[in-house]
Amino acid sequence: MKKVIAIIILSLLSILSYSQTTTEWSQVGESLPYNADNISTMTIYNESPCVAYTTGDNSSLVVSIYDGKSWNKYGFDPKLSSLLKNDDWPSLIVSNGNLYVAFRHTDWNGMGGKQTYGICVLQLVGNQFEILGDTKYLTKNSIESLSKSLAVSTNNNQLFVAYATQNTGKITVKKWDGKVWSTVGNVGFGETPMQGTTCDTLSLDFVGSTPYISYNVYINVSSTQCRNKGFVEKLDGNRWVGVGSSNGMIPLNEPSDIQLVVNNSTPYILCTNSLGYGNGWQYCVMKFNGTDWKSVGNLTIPSPVGNRGYLTFYKNSPVAAFQTTYDTTYITYLNL
Repeated sequence: MKKVIAIIILSLLSILSYSQTTTEWSQVGESLPYNADNISTMTIYNESPCVAYTTGDNSSLVVSIYDGKSWNKYGFDPKLSSLLKNDDWPSLIVSNGNLYVAFRHTDWNGMGGKQTYGICVLQLVGNQFEILGDTKYLTKNSIESLSKSLAVSTNNNQLFVAYATQNTGKITVKKWDGKVWSTVGNVGFGETPMQGTTCDTLSLDFVGSTPYISYNVYINVSSTQCRNKGFVEKLDGNRWVGVGSSNGMIPLNEPSDIQLVVNNSTPYILCTNSLGYGNGWQYCVMKFNGTDWKSVGNLTIPSPVGNRGYLTFYKNSPVAAFQTTYDTTYITYLNL
C-alpha cells in the first residue's frame, strides 16, 4: 500500500498520510509542538518520515523521526550546543543512505550588536547529529535575508548546498564528495540584486549530472523601477549560465517563491506570480521545452496570501500543494 505524506497547516502543525487503498487522510503521530516553526522540509529516512523544525523563543533546532507510533527527537553532539538556537529554515536531505540537515545559524553579539550568519551542515552519526567536515560553518557572514536563501540537493551520492552571500547578494554552490567541500562553478553568480538584498528562494535539482538552480532577485528593470524577477541557471563547464532566452529569466510579470523540480530530464518550476498592484497573486507551473519556459496546463488557482507552493510528480504527472488562504492548504493533481 503506497502512501503520500504531507505537512498540512491547521490550528496545530500536523503531518498526515494519504492511503491509496482507503482514500483517506490520517494523522501521523501526535501534532508537533504549538510553537514549532520553520517547517520547510520533510524527507523519508530508513522508510520513516523525518521532519526538521525550530521551536521556542530561541528558535532551537529539532529533527524528529516517526517510529510508527510517535515522533522521536534525534540528539546532537554536545559540542554543538552553541549552534542549536537562533536557527532558521532547516533543510533535510538523504544522500547515499545518510541523513543531513543544513540550516542558517545567527550569532547575536549582545544587545544591539552586529549579527553574523553562518551556514551549517550536520550529518546523522548513530543517533546524534555531528558537524560535516572539519569546520563548524560551511560559510560565515552570509545569507542576509531572513529566509529561504539556502538550498540542498543530492546527485551521484554527492551533497550539494547553495547559498547567497551577504556582501554581493549573489550565489555560491558547494558539494561534499564524502571527504571535502569544494566549489561548483564560479563563485558569486546570478543577476545583480538591488543594494541591500540577496538572491532568494534558491532551489536545486539535476538533469543527469548537471545541476540546475532557480532563484528570485529584486533588480532594477528601468531607471525608475525595481521588480522581483525569477531566473533559472545551469552549470556549463565551470560557469553558471541562463536556461532559456533572456539569460534564463522566467517570462512572468513578477514571479516569486520559485521551486525547481526535474522530471524525466525536463525542468519544471512552480511559483507565485504577481498580477499587478492590488490584483493579488496566482500560482503558475511552467516547464522548459528545450528553448524557453512555457506554461503547463491551465492552472488558474489564486494565491491571496502569496505563499509558496510545493511541486512533486506521481506517475509522471505533477502534483502540487497550494496555500489558498491563511489556514487552508489545497492539493491538486494535474493530469497531463
